[in-house]
Amino acid sequence: MYPAPARPGFGWKLLQSWWVLISILGFGCFSGAGLVLVGLRARKPVWWGCGVGYLLIDTGLIVAFDKVSDPTDTSSGGGFAVLWLLVWIVCIVHSFVLNVYWLRWQEQRLAAAAPVSGYPQQAAFGSPVAFGSPVGPASAVPYSSVPYAAQGTPPHGFAPPQQVPSTSSTPWPAATPWTPSGPVDVNTADAAMLSTLDDFDAGRVAYVLSERQRRGGFTSLAEFAATAQLAPHQFERIQHRLTLSLPRRY
Repeated sequence: MYPAPARPGFGWKLLQSWWVLISILGFGCFSGAGLVLVGLRARKPVWWGCGVGYLLIDTGLIVAFDKVSDPTDTSSGGGFAVLWLLVWIVCIVHSFVLNVYWLRWQEQRLAAAAPVSGYPQQAAFGSPVAFGSPVGPASAVPYSSVPYAAQGTPPHGFAPPQQVPSTSSTPWPAATPWTPSGPVDVNTADAAMLSTLDDFDAGRVAYVLSERQRRGGFTSLAEFAATAQLAPHQFERIQHRLTLSLPRRY
């Protein structure tokens, strides 16, 4: 019912996965350097911490193998060589698994940076959104165009005004009624909270929740509006109720 937004193609994903070659071609010696690179780029200590661990383990195994190996005995140091090979294989598998989350992190950055037609853009992540006034400007009270002199002759020497307010004026526009519903955090709200928003039926709520789970959270209100397939006037109507917390990290 609500089609998913356009996502990067296979070529883009392949290009962003080049760092996995470091784990494969590092031959155990520099295999962890790829994890350190993407971990620092995404600012995720768990990622680059694993890379540093692989580098230290591989270096230690190479040094140990060099110390215990005997040129006259081909079987010496075989245990360290097997451990070094296992660590290299584990690092390669870990890199392929981590690449899935790396690509997802890159997609979220593209979605947050890409301009969304019809939606206001935030200057930076977490910056407040300028809310529009829910009540439009009141129209001026009409005045009667009937001259005062036509209603009777004033006393001598008195300068009457040319216009007087009409007794039947147009009523002032009513203010937007206050709603008891509180703010809705688009990254933590459940189905019941999202259902309190205008134009959010069961299908749209289910789709937004599934996309939020897949993306790991929204990085901007504009991304949330684009994912929910909201028209600009629909987003403007509920914008004052929306808040944004930090997205979930992997």
